[in-house]
Amino acid sequence: MRANAVEAVLGGRGIGDKTDLTEYVQGLAAAGLAVVMVEPMGKPPLDLRSAADKRTDNVAAQATAKAAGNAEWARAKQPAGVHLATTDAVRLAKYVATAEKRYGAGAVNLGVEVDRSRLVVIDADTAFAVDAFRKAYADNGGGEIAPTVDSPGRFDATVAVPFDPWVHKDGGHFWFTVPEGVTVPESGSYSVDGWTAYYADRQILIPPSVRPEGPYVWRGGVRELPEWLYAKIIERPEPRASAGGDSSNIDVWSASVPWAQVLTADGWSDSGRVSNCGCPEWTAPGPHDSHKSATAHEVTCTEGSYDASNGHAPLHVWTDNPPEGLRGGGTYSRIQFVANRHYGGDLGAAATALGIPEGIEVLGTGEPLEVATASTDPHDAALMAEVFGFSAVTAHVLEQARIRLVGPWAALFLALAHAALLTPWWVRLPAVVGSSGASLNSITALVGGSGAGKGAGSDGGMLVWDRDPTEDHGLIEAGQTVESALTAITVGSGQAFATLFRDWRKVTPVDKDGKKQREKLVHKLIRRTAWIDFAEIDTASSLMKSDSLQLSSELRRLWDGKQLGVHTKSVERRSELDPFTYRAVVTLGVQPERAGEMLAGEGGGLPQRLVWADTADYGRTIGGHRGERATMAIAAPAWGRTGDETVFMGVADSVAEQIITDREHVLVRSKDALTGIDAHRNLVRLKLAGAVAVLHSRADVTAEDWHLAGLLLTHSDRVRAEVQRVLAKSMRDAHESRGASDAYRDEGARKTRDQGVETGAASIHSWLSKRKGQAFTAAAIGRSGKPGQPRRIYCAEALAVLVDEGAVRQGPPARGGNDTYEWNADRWVES
Repeated sequence: MRANAVEAVLGGRGIGDKTDLTEYVQGLAAAGLAVVMVEPMGKPPLDLRSAADKRTDNVAAQATAKAAGNAEWARAKQPAGVHLATTDAVRLAKYVATAEKRYGAGAVNLGVEVDRSRLVVIDADTAFAVDAFRKAYADNGGGEIAPTVDSPGRFDATVAVPFDPWVHKDGGHFWFTVPEGVTVPESGSYSVDGWTAYYADRQILIPPSVRPEGPYVWRGGVRELPEWLYAKIIERPEPRASAGGDSSNIDVWSASVPWAQVLTADGWSDSGRVSNCGCPEWTAPGPHDSHKSATAHEVTCTEGSYDASNGHAPLHVWTDNPPEGLRGGGTYSRIQFVANRHYGGDLGAAATALGIPEGIEVLGTGEPLEVATASTDPHDAALMAEVFGFSAVTAHVLEQARIRLVGPWAALFLALAHAALLTPWWVRLPAVVGSSGASLNSITALVGGSGAGKGAGSDGGMLVWDRDPTEDHGLIEAGQTVESALTAITVGSGQAFATLFRDWRKVTPVDKDGKKQREKLVHKLIRRTAWIDFAEIDTASSLMKSDSLQLSSELRRLWDGKQLGVHTKSVERRSELDPFTYRAVVTLGVQPERAGEMLAGEGGGLPQRLVWADTADYGRTIGGHRGERATMAIAAPAWGRTGDETVFMGVADSVAEQIITDREHVLVRSKDALTGIDAHRNLVRLKLAGAVAVLHSRADVTAEDWHLAGLLLTHSDRVRAEVQRVLAKSMRDAHESRGASDAYRDEGARKTRDQGVETGAASIHSWLSKRKGQAFTAAAIGRSGKPGQPRRIYCAEALAVLVDEGAVRQGPPARGGNDTYEWNADRWVES
């Protein structure tokens, strides 16, 4: 059996033993395994071909393309990567020799390509996936089974507690040989319950490969492909082509809703890159080895594999760690995507939920159709009506924002920031999760284009903050007033945050008799409240790029209400500020195309803490908002503080229950857990709800406040998604521009090289023709040319051309075994 041959080779190696790799890879090839040379300690395949091998491969590729009728056959090249997998023992020996020269003996990893190796390999990355496949195998009459290879998993050092940095762990590969006469699909894969069956164009690492997480360990147990698994593979859905003929309402909906809307709503992000076909690549939620989780094909796709005649093209999933309901290698229309992700694959239920008329059975009649879709517009009329119709306060903000020519959303979010800012520093949100409670401190991004007035939302006067000057609102002890607290400050580094509140000042003490003492430095309280404003994102971005300025980390600590500043050995340089002893809000003016640095900090947790507000007003009627500027007084809540104790805001029971339930989903790693850029979503929402309560003179968060905070987050989410879209387009345009430049440069280099090889070949031929009957090594021929001449630079490629053409032939081996070359006199015998 072939399985025995495979077992004999792979089972004969110790863990991580990379001695005598030539003998080993040739043994693998003899067992029918197509071997790939792989980067040391990694997964990417290596191209170790010589120039002559590349030319031979490209000539073969061109012949194949020409035979297939490809008009561009002359430009065809042998694809690299996994496509270099081979069972050619001679080539493999050359690859090992090249690898050892380049990386050292025993450094490279090894893989096999499943299709050319006639294998189906089950990839189960986790213990859960391993158990799921074992159960499936047993349920189909296969009995007990264990992984053929233990894989080392994947560790992500950037993941912080409480999340597990082991992205994959305790997984393995199950190997099956494909019987003679049995064919598997030429592309794709089959995924279910966390495991994936690979059978085409897929590299699988094999022992003795080693990655930073550990070695691949051979356990044995290669089996023949069982019928039930083969049936699953060949019966997998093939949704590549959409139905022709009349368009259904599904098609009308799909053509009207861009992939960006569907994917952004599902937590995906545009990578800013495009596939070879020109369509955008998207990154799925969660950790991934590559940004390319899927390609969202468009009707302008140049690949030609998909029927876009009905106005839409599908999504192709590349990642082997896709979100639930999807499978690696799968291709999905928009309705299939929504159905698989959220409705258990039920297309009818998905269509009904999306408001598509009469589901999927009704064919189009050519009449215009009202297709209901979930809005992604931050300025959606229904959303604005509910938010600004919440109370007399929010209605006043809308009216006055339009009279004062500022964006109403920006004005409302800024009003909430000011409400939080004027909440005494000794007030906290309750400890629904954890034990210390949470700060009301916030960070708000005011989004608009250049000249759009991102700072205009700070226009004061529409609200008057009514505070009794004789009462302690957290300002008096630092000598602050409401007016000074509402004056924006700009800082030059993260370390400066602490010094806004406490700083070293020279004071002259006075003794009990009234005599002045020697001047000394005192760490003096100068503020309890600060509004920190970065009017332009470029200022904040430049500070974030410098680790020494610590802006990103201090912004996160400020939002959390944690200790600011540093504790140094030198007392005079110390700038510590104790946690929960200050109140601060931060505003950032953001141009979408320049928000990269802000959004790049997801791993550190900064984007998760922001709320986003648009400074535009698309619902404004030109000439329709004239009126008198007016103010509204906002009274302070009754905090009921009697001493120096911390006061906790109250929270409605229904709000607390939702927060607790959502936290439980995180703890059990549920698919419904708030993770990634939404990891702090409930705390962001609770902060907004707390500010809503204070804006309405309440000391407790009601269910209504929580609901309004959710609507505000809807606006924030949509603005953030639009920022990501604009940023991704900007990045994609830059990539395309750079790619065009690279293409011109590469084409020029190719032409220069081709011309050099041609000139070098002519020179070598002439030189050898004058030395008939003499054979020379390639090194000697190269040295015969002057430095910089094509004969010397392109000697190896030129000789390969001449040998292919028969103008030069190989002569007897030189001393030491090196190949020699001589003029082929036989070709020039006159007839």
